[in-house]
Amino acid sequence: MLILENKTQKRIQSPAYNLFFDKQTGFTARWGVTKEDDPPYSPAPEILDLEISEVISADQKVESPYHIYTDDICNRNCPFCYKRNNRGGITKHLNLDGVKLILDKMRQPNGGYLLTQVALGITSSDSHPQLFEIAAEFKNRQICCNLTCNGVGFTDDLAQKYVKHFNAIAVSVNSRNKEEAYNTIQKLTTLGCKQTNVHFVIAEESFEEAKQLIGEVATDTRLKNLNAVVLLAFKDKQKTGVYMPIKSVDRYRDLLRFAESRRVKIGLDSCSGPVYLSTIRGDKDEKKLAEVVETCCACRFSSYISCNMDYFPCSFLEGVEEWETGLNLTKVSNFSEIWDSARVEDYRKYVIGCGEKRCPCHYFD
Repeated sequence: MLILENKTQKRIQSPAYNLFFDKQTGFTARWGVTKEDDPPYSPAPEILDLEISEVISADQKVESPYHIYTDDICNRNCPFCYKRNNRGGITKHLNLDGVKLILDKMRQPNGGYLLTQVALGITSSDSHPQLFEIAAEFKNRQICCNLTCNGVGFTDDLAQKYVKHFNAIAVSVNSRNKEEAYNTIQKLTTLGCKQTNVHFVIAEESFEEAKQLIGEVATDTRLKNLNAVVLLAFKDKQKTGVYMPIKSVDRYRDLLRFAESRRVKIGLDSCSGPVYLSTIRGDKDEKKLAEVVETCCACRFSSYISCNMDYFPCSFLEGVEEWETGLNLTKVSNFSEIWDSARVEDYRKYVIGCGEKRCPCHYFD
């Protein structure tokens, strides 16, 4: 495998797997033996979802060379928080040494990385004591570093540091933090962050709020330079019953058309792939639109690693059924021992078998 890259592009060449990645826009093209061939999975993850902070209870604190503990906690108490970061008394952080260990084990035999980008999972915007050192470590290894924050307590100084260290910044928006989030978006875009997005959890109960958000993106001057509104599919992992996943294809289609009428760019997470494909069925541009949709890529092109350095196919599967426990990075010499393991291969086959029909996480059906 040949890995070629500079500050703006990464190219990976091999007989059966090839990749082009634009580091400035995030545009990705993937093909196999021919340009028409679509590989079912990559030789190693292209995308990493890395949790570097989580809220825990005091009795869960265990001293480790790879962790730091702080007393600040997330107090937003968002009803849709599947990570349960609204509970507990202290915050556990994966430190720089832990991140370096993970990256060292994900390095390819030729010294490069197939990994194109990482999304950091944090709690409060400034709670991690080594956040910017970690971001710099990824950039030093030519891996794009992105994250999502809620904009709460976001100062001008913090905005400058974010724009300096991160490639793409998403601001999570909900009814509790809207004004703070909008002000944060204005700070980030004014400083030149072109990949500033909104993350919004879409559910039956938040549908009208999503429509209002799209209308405000079209009219609020603070949001004039926003890149896109990214809709995240709600999954009731904690079984709270407070929110219900949106299932109406017609309703979803109407929301997308409303955004189009307001000239607001919409993005979707891969969990939303099946419902989106249903909304474009029969459309004159269906084939063209479907080409840019990536449904579930767990075990195929993406990985999730928890704050405890455990691998899971995705963050929703952490601690669930057959993934009650993960595969710990400290117990392998190279990440390929996990990616090519029988356990991951079995789940990969299951994900591929589900195709574009639905999210493979049957636990959330």
